[in-house]
Amino acid sequence: MRSLLPVLLAVFVCLPTFSSAVELKPEQVRFQYLGLFEPYVTGTCTHMLNDPDQNPFDWDVLCNVEGKVHRYTVHLAVDFYPKTAQGVSAYEILYWVSDSTLAKTNHSSSTTWVHNTEANNRMAFLELSQGIEDDAAYLKLELNLK
Repeated sequence: MRSLLPVLLAVFVCLPTFSSAVELKPEQVRFQYLGLFEPYVTGTCTHMLNDPDQNPFDWDVLCNVEGKVHRYTVHLAVDFYPKTAQGVSAYEILYWVSDSTLAKTNHSSSTTWVHNTEANNRMAFLELSQGIEDDAAYLKLELNLK
């Protein structure tokens, strides 16, 4: 048991300490459909929280692409860590997309860490993209945290 103590200490020292979830409002989030092949197709998207009382992280996203509705469920969670193993603050962004547009539902996911140079740095704006529809397009996310 004594030999496990250094290992356990190393694990706990490397983990970020107490995070706080950033509560996102619909006006802080924007999605856009962007095709990857010529002719480059774009689509306008609307979004709403799936069930804000039970789960503030799952969004229903509908994109109008050349008159056809494309449907996605997006799990979007942003956590702020005031202190990390690097000694500064950080954000963890989970951006997971379930694509229901094709006959078979596909899933894509990413976890992104943004480490700040100082503890009081705050992220103001972020853009991320996730491949959708067998990577024929992507769902661009714009996140305004100002």
